[in-house]
Amino acid sequence: MRQFRIVGRTETGPVRKANEDHILVGRFVKNRGQMAISLDADDEFILAHGLLLAVADGVGGQAGGAQASRLALSVLNREFYVPVNDTTSSHEALERIQIAASVANQAILIRSAEEPMLRSMAATLTGICLTQEGYLVFNAGDSRVYRLRGGYLKQLTEDDTVTAHAVRAGAMTRKEAHESPIRHTLTNALGSMDFTLEIKEGPELWPGDRILVCSDGLHDLISHEELEEILAGMDLDKTLDLLFQAAVDGGGHDNISAVILAAI
Repeated sequence: MRQFRIVGRTETGPVRKANEDHILVGRFVKNRGQMAISLDADDEFILAHGLLLAVADGVGGQAGGAQASRLALSVLNREFYVPVNDTTSSHEALERIQIAASVANQAILIRSAEEPMLRSMAATLTGICLTQEGYLVFNAGDSRVYRLRGGYLKQLTEDDTVTAHAVRAGAMTRKEAHESPIRHTLTNALGSMDFTLEIKEGPELWPGDRILVCSDGLHDLISHEELEEILAGMDLDKTLDLLFQAAVDGGGHDNISAVILAAI
């Protein structure tokens, strides 16, 4: 029987005073600490609902960013799991994620309109949803989803940033984008009238695959090659420790959040 082992952690980091990130693992929204769960691939919860694993990175200062990312995942969690079904197909899960994300976007817009101090708040929203048929990948912003297979790491999402769009248009190299002072300028996020959520079927999940969902506080400070090497480690908890330590060693100038799924 195929199984899934999942670990998640979010930390303020050594530089920031507060954590503007939140993670969602199953039904749990967390702003600090670590959690882990193990499930069979045919677990009744996955079959009936799907299982969300996500990261939200807040924008708008200590208060606004934290509120935006919490609203993003709390509302997504609440709205996605409302229907009561015996089974949920990937198509049904996709539609529910789209609806739930739209409701979360409206919640952030309403809160920011009601409270002047929160007027510029927004949040990235990135993650996967396990279903009975595989998994979905969704993204808005510059948090990322990666897949490790056979020692090779592949990015499954595209950043919604000014520089990423420039790279895709051939107007900037990846090196120039990584060194640009505007590399974190978002073109899409929750909390915008123009919000859109990119959502698609993930590649087939094979035994031995690992999926990483992380904020830019992690992927921005670790090279692709180092991410690839660390994720290939056998012990999942140690892998998470090494990822966070590598981000701190790289400067740790942002909050750090990650969720890892291992298909066994």
